[in-house]
Amino acid sequence: MLLSKADADIRVAELLISPQGNPTNDENIIDLAAFHVQQAIEKTLKHVLQTEAGISEGYKGYKTHDLVSLITMVENKTEFVVPDALKNIASDVSSWEASSRYGGSYTGTLNEIRQAIDLFKELREEVENRDSDSVGNEEYEKSDSEYKDDEE
Repeated sequence: MLLSKADADIRVAELLISPQGNPTNDENIIDLAAFHVQQAIEKTLKHVLQTEAGISEGYKGYKTHDLVSLITMVENKTEFVVPDALKNIASDVSSWEASSRYGGSYTGTLNEIRQAIDLFKELREEVENRDSDSVGNEEYEKSDSEYKDDEE
């Protein structure tokens, strides 16, 4: 469920920075794209925590939006290695979560957002590769509706 939501966030971000989705290059729309990129990365990291460490919403620190904290938790609690390039921009991308929604002084530039989208795709591919290696794990065999039940 988290991965499908992360994928949707990226599709929205890509639309919002495209000429079709933002023909006037409106900064408010670019801010929303930055927010969705941050959310996609956050949800993907939380998926790793759930599937590889059994960590969920009740765990201390899980509800954070801080990508640096989530990356640290992923690397301390699992064998998953987050790409260095993503680690290098994690602090900046984390700031997009609040500043894009609450009118902060800085969100990402178009180039930074595009770079973060590319890094999300790299992260997402690694997660997918690891998930497909764990086909026998019943956690991966749950349907989306079963995950929804878990979240309620």
